[in-house]
Amino acid sequence: MTDYGHKQVDAKALISAVRQPADQWGICPALPSFEDYEARKAAGEFERDPSFYNAVLGAVCRLTDDKWWTRQLERMFRRYQEHAAIVVGKVRSGVSPYVSNKSLRDYKARKQIAQAWLNGNFVINRDHDLEMLLADAVATSVANPQNRRNELMVRMRGFEEYAKDNDYVGEFYTWTAPSRFHSYVKSKRERVTPTSVIRAPAQELPSVTYATSGLNVALRWHVMRLNFSVSV
Repeated sequence: MTDYGHKQVDAKALISAVRQPADQWGICPALPSFEDYEARKAAGEFERDPSFYNAVLGAVCRLTDDKWWTRQLERMFRRYQEHAAIVVGKVRSGVSPYVSNKSLRDYKARKQIAQAWLNGNFVINRDHDLEMLLADAVATSVANPQNRRNELMVRMRGFEEYAKDNDYVGEFYTWTAPSRFHSYVKSKRERVTPTSVIRAPAQELPSVTYATSGLNVALRWHVMRLNFSVSV
């Protein structure tokens, strides 16, 4: 479309064309908001602040990158396998309640491979002549689940202190999908509904619950929302 960089193309037209193959698969990287695009462009907003064009450029780079496509298709394949396992009853109470055994084995294997790679590489600072095992560097960051949990606790404590100082009430809620979103209740004979195995409704439920939970009462929200799901 750009004739290898020799022709200027409108950002919206460019991303619309480049994302067409990804749209057929239902995948796309994060995109900036195109609301009132023409008016904002005419007003020179994007020229003053290049963050919009940078975001579009980042999306284009991902959509034309072989590694990005490989990761996306592999993830979709794993989800399809897990969906098939749910349909045939391999994910239910008494068998494997949260994730299929195969997905769990594959997940652990990927973790072991990643850890072996971290243990075999080093981070080097040539300016200060420092060298550290990459696994140790990762262990000190928020990539470490324990550090991530500690940071979460600190943020929750900050919310609680803010609530006390401003005459609010700090509360913690856990919203989960009810049993009607499960493929099976206890056994194969207690099938709920064939449509309940669809992934999207269970994922969207927390958003709907949050959006409607304060409609009938006059509440002012200060929210720190956390999303947890099973990674496969």
